[in-house]
Amino acid sequence: MVAGVAGAAVLIAGTFLPWVASGAVTRNLYTVAGTAQRLGLLGSGGAVTRWLPLLGPLCILPLVLAVLRLRRTAAVVGIAVAIVAGGAAVAALVLASGRSVVGVSLDATGPGTVVAGAVLLLAGSVTLLFAGRPATGGTSAVPGLPESGTGSPAHPSH
Repeated sequence: MVAGVAGAAVLIAGTFLPWVASGAVTRNLYTVAGTAQRLGLLGSGGAVTRWLPLLGPLCILPLVLAVLRLRRTAAVVGIAVAIVAGGAAVAALVLASGRSVVGVSLDATGPGTVVAGAVLLLAGSVTLLFAGRPATGGTSAVPGLPESGTGSPAHPSH
């Protein structure tokens, strides 16, 4: 759960850090998306600029679901958010790294932070998905304790 909380916080923070640099001026993800939309670079639908403000709440959603004890749903939502956000940041790093067009270049601070947050969120979500499951083979994960939790210690019968 700690990794998920930290991952969500780091991921969200990364969207507010610099993604593009032009001379001494840097722009965060929201500014870049808005500018790209106005220039028509994102197509006419504007799906990116419509969904981007929901990234923060989507990062928080798995945490809320986990608090509500909806562990599997929280884990699946967390994994999906981590893959989509982290994948977009990795794509930005791979496609734009080292390139400069008319003095505008990628600043890796924002996307790198989003990737780090996505990895933490993914780790927390996967841990949440598999934590607390009974050990395989019909035995308790803790020696001497019954698998069913009946309260009596398991004793071999001879």
